[in-house]
Amino acid sequence: MSLVALVEIRTEEVSQMRKCLELQYVRAFYELMGRFNVGIIVEVEDHQVLFEITTKIRSMPGVKETKTHLIQDGTVI
Repeated sequence: MSLVALVEIRTEEVSQMRKCLELQYVRAFYELMGRFNVGIIVEVEDHQVLFEITTKIRSMPGVKETKTHLIQDGTVI
């Protein structure tokens, strides 16, 4: 069973972030308006992999803040 999470990112450079986030776990990339300007959907095997991904994102140049939400249930329409 995999985990699906929404990771919100506040960054200085959205286009650079899009290039940096071409990772195998990223399922979707969204440009947002508001406090966070990037949102990604990731699908991972377990909590440890999610922690590793968010740690990697936080270390990327220009990243000011992240917020992670585990998705409990949902449907793609």
